[in-house]
Amino acid sequence: MDNYPPGAAHDPHAPYNQPVEKEVEVYVSATLVKADSVCIDTTPYTFAEREYDPVDGSLVVTQITEVPSCDLEETYRNESRTPIEIIQDCKKLAETVMKEKGFHLYAQMNLRTLVQDCEDWDMKDFTVEEL
Repeated sequence: MDNYPPGAAHDPHAPYNQPVEKEVEVYVSATLVKADSVCIDTTPYTFAEREYDPVDGSLVVTQITEVPSCDLEETYRNESRTPIEIIQDCKKLAETVMKEKGFHLYAQMNLRTLVQDCEDWDMKDFTVEEL
């Protein structure tokens, strides 16, 4: 026998049957991957390498052609936005739109939530690799 009123033991609306909620701090880690393209300079350059032949002492000139190396991460950052920059831009856009008049309360609440969700993100690692 329990101490519940008759029929109340399994009543989901009874205060003693309500779930107990607790707020906890969490650490969110997300890995984002995107295939994209960047423009890089592949214009080859030629230079002459001069050295003396150790046997007869004659000057030997060798033409060397190389393609310049490229910092893909720097190139990508110059041409595109990183995920953290996209989040920051979304936050600014939402804040700007919220200041305009004529939005329904529901839209205002969604924008306010979007702004809150955009806060406090940090980018720990950023890598750009050639496919």
